[in-house]
Amino acid sequence: LSVSNYNDLYPSWDDGNLNYIPKDDVYIKLVRAKEYWDEIIKSAHGSAEPGIIFEDNHHNYSPDGVYPQFKGVTTNPCGEIFMQAYDACRLIAVNLLSFVNNPFTSEAEFDIKKFYEVNYEAMRLSDDLIDLELERINRILEKIKNDNEPAEVKAREFKLWKKVRDTAMASRRTGLGFTALGDTLAALGYKYDSEEALLFTEQFMHVKMESEFDCTIDLAILRGTFEGWEDSKEYHFHTEDPLNKFYEFLGDNFNDQVIRMSKYGRRNVSWNTVAPTGTVSLLTQTTSGLEPIFQPFYIRRKKVNKGERVDFVDELGVEWQEFPVLHEQFKNWVMLNMKTDNSTVIENLSKEDLQKLFEYSPWYGSTANDIDWKKRVEIQGIIQKYITHSISSTINLPNSVTEEEVSEIYLHSWKMGLKGVTVYRDGSRSGVLVSDDKPKLVTFNENHAPKRPKSLPCKIVRFNNNYEKWIAFVGMMDNKPY
Repeated sequence: LSVSNYNDLYPSWDDGNLNYIPKDDVYIKLVRAKEYWDEIIKSAHGSAEPGIIFEDNHHNYSPDGVYPQFKGVTTNPCGEIFMQAYDACRLIAVNLLSFVNNPFTSEAEFDIKKFYEVNYEAMRLSDDLIDLELERINRILEKIKNDNEPAEVKAREFKLWKKVRDTAMASRRTGLGFTALGDTLAALGYKYDSEEALLFTEQFMHVKMESEFDCTIDLAILRGTFEGWEDSKEYHFHTEDPLNKFYEFLGDNFNDQVIRMSKYGRRNVSWNTVAPTGTVSLLTQTTSGLEPIFQPFYIRRKKVNKGERVDFVDELGVEWQEFPVLHEQFKNWVMLNMKTDNSTVIENLSKEDLQKLFEYSPWYGSTANDIDWKKRVEIQGIIQKYITHSISSTINLPNSVTEEEVSEIYLHSWKMGLKGVTVYRDGSRSGVLVSDDKPKLVTFNENHAPKRPKSLPCKIVRFNNNYEKWIAFVGMMDNKPY
């Protein structure tokens, strides 16, 4: 509709509330919000995309939200750092499992004092990381200066890197996080979505924030504040602007630190996050980030040598042996409970025996597909309260979940204060995590082609390659492309 037609149909458009001045070259497209929402949910259910960013939560529950120059405009693809232009993710992760004494026993306990101390030092290292970055950027700028190209050729690249450097120096934005929450809860004997797990999560996240807050204030005393720090922006009680909810939370829960920060400022405009930690968790051999365990073990196959056990023969007659790949902490639990140090004994167990052991383990009922999604969102909501940036996480769901349930998850996530949410329904995308407890779809998966005959029937395909006309001949065998 043109604006003039729109005003004819909907006189309330120009009732003075919207202060909109129609122009002849402006057009309005009406979208029914519910229909648009339903399309989003349908797509998320069918293909795990799109996730949603709750931009209002980002701005109203972030320490940088009160600073126009640092206010977030977008996020990296994983979603854990919402930031202004030219800034960067600087990620460090603390392994929560390393603070559990006597894991997987009745004497298991989390060393909260040590956790405070290590996380405090990790916060200092996070700030050091910015200085390392600045050193490298200055080298890049120096190289550009000394390059032989004309100044007008180098200008754009030099300007870009200078903006990156100046932004890093000004904001000193960091992303201190953690990994291994799923294994840590299991090591303490808590089911992932239990009330005990939620209580423990609240406790350690409070200490995490306390250590980081203390450190960034101490660093401000030693090294100076981030550029533009202003107490009145953060605690503007006597202005008409609404109080930023994040600072309201700090005032209610960290009063001592708030008093110190009002006097000395802080070093970093925003400082923590929960990143995916995928590769990091492969190194630590733990669950990643705040995620629950996906599977405790799965079965792989290898081609057998002569004389070895044969478990499977494929359609081409190739012989394979099956063996389990165990999650490292599940293996540790099995070894502890089997009273053996010989891991080869565990890896020789059958899938059935491993499943029986798993049903006695602390992960049982706590896999990604088992847990109550409302509790899953609640755990993320608890963690988000103590996170200055955001959380990179996917809520894994069974294949049977409905579109209505996905809609409930997205709405509940917003109500719980999450800054973003992504779901993955089992089987909704090929090549992503797939459980092994249901029949596989029949797909074309040839990987050992028979020897090519001297002649084959073919299909002729005519197509344009840009503006060129092409013909392709596709050899066919059993109605499949050879």
